[in-house]
Amino acid sequence: MAKLTLAAEFPEVSQDDWRRQAEATLKSGDIGQLVSKTGDGIAVQPIYETPTEAFANLANHPKPEGPAWKIVQRSDIPDIAAANRQILDDLLNGATAISMVLPGAATAGSFGVPVQSVGDIKRLMKNVELDLIAVRLDTGSGGHDVAASLLQVYQARNLDLSRCDLSFCLDPVAEFALSGTTGSKIDIAGRMVTLMAKTREAGHRGLVFAGDGRPYHEAGASQAQELGFAIAAVVEQLRLLESGGAALKNIWPQLGLLLSADADQFLTIAKLRAARLVWARLQEAMGSEPSRLQLDVETSLAMMSKIDPNVNMLRTTTAAFAAGIGGADSISVLPFSCALGVADGFARRIARNCQIVLQEESGIGVVGDAAAGSGYVEEVTYQIAAKAWQLMQEIDAAGGMIAALCNGQVQSLVEKSALRTRQAVRNGDQIIVGVNKFTATEEAPVNTLDYLPVESPSGKTTGEMMCNRLRPVAVSSALENLDGAKP
Repeated sequence: MAKLTLAAEFPEVSQDDWRRQAEATLKSGDIGQLVSKTGDGIAVQPIYETPTEAFANLANHPKPEGPAWKIVQRSDIPDIAAANRQILDDLLNGATAISMVLPGAATAGSFGVPVQSVGDIKRLMKNVELDLIAVRLDTGSGGHDVAASLLQVYQARNLDLSRCDLSFCLDPVAEFALSGTTGSKIDIAGRMVTLMAKTREAGHRGLVFAGDGRPYHEAGASQAQELGFAIAAVVEQLRLLESGGAALKNIWPQLGLLLSADADQFLTIAKLRAARLVWARLQEAMGSEPSRLQLDVETSLAMMSKIDPNVNMLRTTTAAFAAGIGGADSISVLPFSCALGVADGFARRIARNCQIVLQEESGIGVVGDAAAGSGYVEEVTYQIAAKAWQLMQEIDAAGGMIAALCNGQVQSLVEKSALRTRQAVRNGDQIIVGVNKFTATEEAPVNTLDYLPVESPSGKTTGEMMCNRLRPVAVSSALENLDGAKP
């Protein structure tokens, strides 16, 4: 088939030509008035040039042969028997992975499945074919003990762990940020090395640790801050493991990132693409052989509104779309009612089907890195990557992520970002449909399961190091909490 050269049949148009055409439509004639800024201070231009080189994402993120990403369903019901029934229903109806969300996890809210022992996990996973699905652990404090118990459950079934898709995704830095207390670095390193040795001895080849950006996002961090803190946490973990005697080359394949996706579609796409850039640069800076990043993504809890919660379905759909386009390896969509309590079967079904429609009907996973070549997305990708890298370097130069939590550096940066967001919501610069614009005159009641909040282990444990805990803040809370009513 002859190569198409349609572009050659049209007159060449320069960037200045586009700018003049745009300015001719404006009353002021000044296209600069259309420039806006993101929470990271990145200027969003009204017109972008086509980049000379598309983002080389496909080199380290080849198109998978199977489904574009794993469809993750949360297990967070605070009753083990009920949670088991829900897991089986999720798997029978389209989910391909389960996230065990324990009390105190980054997005557990006031709930979570209360597993503490091998027996608890066996009951939770009764009749679940663990070798046929993916399982991810999502914990707050005490994650190492639960991970060891989960490993024993797989071993008790005589499963070949080298062929099982099991991710522990532990982040001792995130645990510290959420709980406010931790042991000494020597103690943390010892526990990390011990767990890694156990998993390798058992034949496990999946993720053991991850840089979890969700605690910072949920507390109000910007896109670049979330990525920068997550990468700084990875650097801290690498140094802890090395100090415990682990070889760097053995660590990378069992490290990943866990990030949030919100309703800002293009910024989410850019952040996830930037994550792969920063990951590759970190490996290069450390003199390590390149290894592919496993990028797990969860839709934001902070963006979910208690007011007019049905609109949350649109928010999670946008976030899931952005995560898919951004190259996520797995996506967990929060049920639309999770800001109100424990989601019922209907809300979980909608969360599942959102991803199934994106994969099966929209086909967005068929094209690898579909955003490549967009001048806007490419530029913002590089700027988020640069800001995240700079933040990581500043934290590392000041002693690392744990030190930055101890001295309040992280909390201060996150609070400033959260304050900007709250002000933008209150003055209407940031629109939240159903909350500060297009509010509903009447709301149909939304059902949730009748469970009491579960006590989180966060804040109960004690250790040598302390910090001010990061606490989740809903974006809409700037207005939801005013007199407890709609604006």
